[in-house]
Amino acid sequence: MSKAVTPTVETTKDFVLIKIPRRLFGGPVSHRKISALERGLGKSLEELKQGKAIGPFSNAKDLMRSLHRPR
Repeated sequence: MSKAVTPTVETTKDFVLIKIPRRLFGGPVSHRKISALERGLGKSLEELKQGKAIGPFSNAKDLMRSLHRPR
């Protein structure tokens, strides 16, 4: 059994699969938690379409600098 604590992404011909270790959910995986995750992903994809994304970054220092930059 894997001890992974980091979400992973896999792709197939028809799907992008995001695997989130159960222990990151902090308890049982309820329908409410899955629904909240789906809403959050949907909102993120919509913001991406609107050009509200930043990055990619070549290193962590550039990412942190961007997060602290006034908008």
